[in-house]
Amino acid sequence: MNSVTIERRIASCAIVIFTVLVTRAQAAELRGRVVSQSDSGAIPHCYVAVADAAFSIKGQGASRNDGSFTVPLETPVKSGFLIVQPNPVVARSGLGAYPFTPRIYAYSGEPNIDLKLPAASCIVLMAYDTQGQLMRWEDFRKRGTIGDQFMYATDTNDCAVEATCWPVYDEEARKLGQPREKGLPALMVAPGKGYVPQVLFWETRGYGKLQLRADNGGEGFVASKEPLALELNVELARTAVAAISKRFREHAKQFADAFNAVMQKTTPAERAKAADELLVDALKTRDELELARAREAIAKQGQRGDFSFGVFEGSPYNQKAFKIAYDAGFDLATVLLGWGWTDARGGAVDKTAIEQTFGIEKLRKQGFGVKAHGVVWLQDYGILPDRARGMAPDKLRDSMLAQEKALLDAYGNSFAVWEAMNEPNVTNVVNLPRNDVSALFGKSTEQASSQEKLTVLVNGAHEGDYGRRFTVYKLDNTPVNDWNRTYLSYLQGDDVKAAVSQLDTVGLQFYPGFHFNESFGGLQGPAVTPSSLIDTIDRYAALGKPIHITETSMPSTYGSDWVSGYWREPWTQQTQADYAEMIFTFAYADPRVQSISWWDVMDTKSSVTTGGLCDANGKPKLVLERLQKLIAGWKTP
Repeated sequence: MNSVTIERRIASCAIVIFTVLVTRAQAAELRGRVVSQSDSGAIPHCYVAVADAAFSIKGQGASRNDGSFTVPLETPVKSGFLIVQPNPVVARSGLGAYPFTPRIYAYSGEPNIDLKLPAASCIVLMAYDTQGQLMRWEDFRKRGTIGDQFMYATDTNDCAVEATCWPVYDEEARKLGQPREKGLPALMVAPGKGYVPQVLFWETRGYGKLQLRADNGGEGFVASKEPLALELNVELARTAVAAISKRFREHAKQFADAFNAVMQKTTPAERAKAADELLVDALKTRDELELARAREAIAKQGQRGDFSFGVFEGSPYNQKAFKIAYDAGFDLATVLLGWGWTDARGGAVDKTAIEQTFGIEKLRKQGFGVKAHGVVWLQDYGILPDRARGMAPDKLRDSMLAQEKALLDAYGNSFAVWEAMNEPNVTNVVNLPRNDVSALFGKSTEQASSQEKLTVLVNGAHEGDYGRRFTVYKLDNTPVNDWNRTYLSYLQGDDVKAAVSQLDTVGLQFYPGFHFNESFGGLQGPAVTPSSLIDTIDRYAALGKPIHITETSMPSTYGSDWVSGYWREPWTQQTQADYAEMIFTFAYADPRVQSISWWDVMDTKSSVTTGGLCDANGKPKLVLERLQKLIAGWKTP
């Protein structure tokens, strides 16, 4: 070997050594320990993975017997996620359940982390499709998700509770190597009772794609150490049968006998098939019976002078749209007076500009009562002025209240209804602290209530989160996005109790099967049966206030790429009209309800895609004709 060859080899080795040293210097690792939250005991054999912001795995490992772990990383991750899954324990049922809660944590590049996992109880949903096949994680996801959720857990009052939606594995999935998509969907909850699984996009055999609850006849389920495997098809049918039996006792025996026949089937797949048929029968029969009962109540009560039929059509003021609505019998017009569009800057509002945009006095001359909406709303889309961004919390609160007062001073006598706050339970784009939002709600209610003859309410949808806030956690085991609350839970909170007590009424949004327009991100959601509105009214009536259905609409078409829910069939003009007739009838028949408002006259800018009373050309849809006929009949002495 000559000297030139030796020198070349030395140079080559130097390059390799240098490359290895640089690679090692650039690489990173995560060290830590996984322990029980309750007693800090080590959790061995726990899978730990580091993913980047796009959920691409950059390193993975497992905890040792003492709970410690080391995860070597391909590249450093400054912003991403930790995926933590304890080793499952195979129960007598053959299901590999988790003794501790699997979690996804937000990760910010920390080199050392101690993780404390809560104890878990496992509720597994054993569901069967129309071919009698056991449904797996991938089958549920194909039917639809909202924020990657296809189910969540509530209490028996339909208020969301902390639960992690995660796959568990049976023998078949274990043979395949436990791929996530082959797991069985499960809810990891704290040990306790009263849990209600809510399935968001359940495809019935002929009555739509619906959000349905499995509530064990109203009692909810008890979660303990052993995994609770529910035959979901059967439990959905049991819930529907219990609901109709409670509301219509004369039909209780008929449906109880039918359910007993379901339970006589010998295999889970056979029970599922029979349960699916019973479910549709129970849901359909209840809708029909509720409609007949409501019509009978309306015939007995006669004309209601205390009831308003509301409508919304976004700015600028559209005389043609409002004339169509008024001629159809609507008599309450909602106007969205966002701070960013009416900004008084601490002085008096510009009534000329406001009138030109919103037509408040024009609406009154047309014969409408007028409702002020969105004056106090922590929303984006220009509703908040740019100057609100970066304001200190107390400054923001006081400035918004000053803006509201300027509007009240200028227009207080022009309004019939005033919204003290919109969506305080879910909307907070400026991240105002919770106590400041509570104070804002309280002060706004007090300020609006000082006006004579002004009905003051708060407004929100029963659920806008569907368990999404329980998908990613901080390292202290609190959700990263911890603002959202079920509306009823929020209104029952001690921090807003005083504000709620001052309200004249409670406003409810109701958007079954929504597909919002692109300005709302094209968000799609679940649908419920029309009779579900009655159950929701019952829950909110417990607050001791009259109720306004402040916003409602549903699509009149269903796109080929949509995954949102629907009732009976993918949305059509006929289905939209039938659904609208039922919920308007339920509202008018209930003395606890004082109004119902349709959101958007025209499809041109409707919040719900194709949710208007008229199409984009202004042509009335079947829903408008149906509601016009209904309202005319009810208003006739």
